[in-house]
Amino acid sequence: MPKLLVEKPDGSRDIIYVEYTGSYYDQSKVIWDERTDGEMPQDACPNMRKVNGKLVVDEALVFEAKTKQLLDGKMSALMTVDLSNDSIVTSVIGRRDTEYLMAEKQAQAYIDAGYKGDTYPYVDSWAMAKAKSEKWAADNIIETSGNWRAIQADMRSKRLKAKEDIRNATSTDTVDTIVHQWYAYLDIIKQQLGI
Repeated sequence: MPKLLVEKPDGSRDIIYVEYTGSYYDQSKVIWDERTDGEMPQDACPNMRKVNGKLVVDEALVFEAKTKQLLDGKMSALMTVDLSNDSIVTSVIGRRDTEYLMAEKQAQAYIDAGYKGDTYPYVDSWAMAKAKSEKWAADNIIETSGNWRAIQADMRSKRLKAKEDIRNATSTDTVDTIVHQWYAYLDIIKQQLGI
């Protein structure tokens, strides 16, 4: 089957195959047609143009393709970092962030009151669920939330740094390395959290 080098509707280029009797939908977008221009070189690539009846690499197109690949890679990596971060947060607190915040607030108020005074429903419910004292429940809530806040702060710091490094990357290899390091960091966090 003959090959064509064509410009696609989105402006990118591709080498496609057609039947001997086939054609491309827009002949003005055909850069090279083996049926009329001769066989394409073995090393033909989409980033070529026709010059004096020959296909030659167009360095501007190569640069443009590499730039687009880098930008696309950066966008994908930025989304990956955010989504994987959010996945861990969802695994830990789900949609109960308000509930946990109230429990933390009530536990701190109970501790600040010297473990005396009004019953705090979020502290009381945890104490009853674990068959422990309200003092134990308040301390446990504060300890747990403190640990989570420390991890959350570290995750935020590392996430923002990874995203900035991605934005400043000058190659797709660098972007890939940053994403790999991010996943390695998340593996450590998952082990710490037991998820």
